[in-house]
Amino acid sequence: MKNVSAVAMNLAKWVFAMDKFFNVNKIVIPKKAQLIVAQEKYSGVMKVLSVKQAELKVIVDKVNLLKADLK
Repeated sequence: MKNVSAVAMNLAKWVFAMDKFFNVNKIVIPKKAQLIVAQEKYSGVMKVLSVKQAELKVIVDKVNLLKADLK
């Protein structure tokens, strides 16, 4: 391509770059969608975890009070 024309060479480079971008995007776009779903699921699980941790703290505090009463 170099010998034909600099313009043609640059156009060919651009076409190859766009083709590579397209092929990479076919892989990346579904992974981005999966990431969004996973982040939403993670957020829900973390909310449940924080509730459970709060419940556990209440129970641990009660246990510590009972231990203090025994001493």
